[in-house]
Amino acid sequence: MAMSSGSGRTTSPPRCPSSAAGGEGRRVGVALALAAVGVYLLVGALAVGGAWLELITFPNPFAMLPVAAMLGAAWYARPRPDRPEPALLDRGDHPALHELADALADELGSPRLDGIALTTSYDARIGRYGWRQRRVGTFGCIGDRLLPLLAIARICLPSIGDFMV
Repeated sequence: MAMSSGSGRTTSPPRCPSSAAGGEGRRVGVALALAAVGVYLLVGALAVGGAWLELITFPNPFAMLPVAAMLGAAWYARPRPDRPEPALLDRGDHPALHELADALADELGSPRLDGIALTTSYDARIGRYGWRQRRVGTFGCIGDRLLPLLAIARICLPSIGDFMV
């Protein structure tokens, strides 16, 4: 699509800086996905190899060290999802807080939160946790009082924008 510059010449439209890196971003994403698959395959190979080595060298006590090392490395490197540290509040026990969060999400056009957690730190954040990447809002309580709504909004607005997709 060409544009006229007023002098009769046609110029191409200006390119967005992020669109130029679009191909590179996709290559990085593919490389990260392949690296993750490689890590999963390595963990599986360690577990299967350790079990196989145990089966073929069972009476040999000197083979126990590599078997233990392989199985221990597989156990240590196994995939574990992120979990929110504080317990999530039940929607039935705290309906007003969940209704407020739902109303705020609806007003902003953002997806609703899947859970709300309270901590004792002066902090507010929204993140994704677990295998299903559930959206959880974590809000700080000082004593028995929740952070002021304005402080929560100022801290969480950058995080809310990440979920507007």
